[in-house]
Amino acid sequence: MNAGRLGGSRWLTYVLAPVLVGVLAFVLLDYSRPDLLIVGNITVDLVDGTTPTGGAVSYAAVLAKALKAKSCVVTVAGPEADLGVFEGSDLHIIPANETLTFEHTYTWWGHSRRLRVTANPNITITKANIPRRCRRARVVLLGPLTLHDVDAGSFAADEGFWGRLLSYNQVIGLMAQGFQRDLSHDGRVLPLPSPSKRLLAGLGSRVFLFLSDVETDTWTPQQLAAVTASSARTIVTMGEKGALLLTNGNERTRIPAVKVAKAKDTNGAGDTFATTYMVAYMRGDPDPGTTASWAASRAVLQPQTCKPRCAPALIAIPPDGLQPINELERLKWAFWPLLGHLQQTLTPLQPFYREVVLPLLWPVRESAAPFVQHLQRLSAQIEQHLTGLQIMPTQAVAAMSSVLDCGLVRQAAQIVGLGQQVGADSVEAAQAAGPLTPAEQQVAVHTAANAAAAASVATEYDS
Repeated sequence: MNAGRLGGSRWLTYVLAPVLVGVLAFVLLDYSRPDLLIVGNITVDLVDGTTPTGGAVSYAAVLAKALKAKSCVVTVAGPEADLGVFEGSDLHIIPANETLTFEHTYTWWGHSRRLRVTANPNITITKANIPRRCRRARVVLLGPLTLHDVDAGSFAADEGFWGRLLSYNQVIGLMAQGFQRDLSHDGRVLPLPSPSKRLLAGLGSRVFLFLSDVETDTWTPQQLAAVTASSARTIVTMGEKGALLLTNGNERTRIPAVKVAKAKDTNGAGDTFATTYMVAYMRGDPDPGTTASWAASRAVLQPQTCKPRCAPALIAIPPDGLQPINELERLKWAFWPLLGHLQQTLTPLQPFYREVVLPLLWPVRESAAPFVQHLQRLSAQIEQHLTGLQIMPTQAVAAMSSVLDCGLVRQAAQIVGLGQQVGADSVEAAQAAGPLTPAEQQVAVHTAANAAAAASVATEYDS
């Protein structure tokens, strides 16, 4: 019977070993994932005779660099594009004959902007364009700038078991302003009055949707509710009024704006808000909206002439700025969700543990039984003689009681020293009490002998 149980113990070891190896491999694989995958067109912006770099991907990339996030960037660019904003990122270029170019025209009071597309590469980025190592990113940021430059639906689609395993807990941030733009015959950017088919195709249970009130003001309440119900979260930014978080179709949470004395330029504020929100969510921030609102307020303090490079300059400055991501934080991201799932998985297995695993451990308990019984006999003899001499060393009795009550073999080590001390205490106390009668001398010698026997047995069984 014991041989069968020992064989069962070996079987348990053979099962657990590959499981533990698999868990370790999963943790290492998860730890090696990129933090962000940033997808969208870089732009050339024509502003008052200058040609600064723009696009949601540019603002997201410079912020990712400032926070030391490991990021992949996939973009479409022509030969004239300035790709310096992507320094520090794992950059993948889809080559084109020209770079998406916007002409910016402002009214004389500076509060209204008109856009016109003067160059368009007419390339749609899909998930098939993404390197496999980048597809595993914890957060995907999609920044379409026109109706057809990103296929968001391909990123939100379910890739099956292996896809879900390799991109475990992945969420998608969809900065969807481009999906609500149409182009006239001369390239002028025109707003769409209702949710576009491209936008609706890009929604899903993993998608965090970012829009501004400029895009949603013309929607009906039913359209807004339908979009909200189809995404994990919908965040509508409203400039100086802050933002509105919509979840479950009906719940609304106001995200207050962080007031600034004077905003220098609002370009990139929405992209900074969305990127910060997704990074804060990835880091477990309980209130990513407030963090994102603060980051956007720092971005508007920078002039357009230095953007997008300078947009995060005031965001990551210690001690009040956002802390950069470190390796310990990435290890936590890899371990914590796994431990949570293990707890959920193991809870229903408690009956299996009691009925199957514990019986496999019985040989250990049976081999320890003779030792425990021997200790019980010796402790009874020692306690009897100590009581006869009115000597009861508390530490010795407590240690032996712990062994007997708990049945832990390892605690026998405590008896080695204490058993010897019992014999010494017995003789010392007897001598201090004065001359002993022959009967008392016999009891003292017997007590010391039993204590020495206890120490010898404990030493023998401790190994």
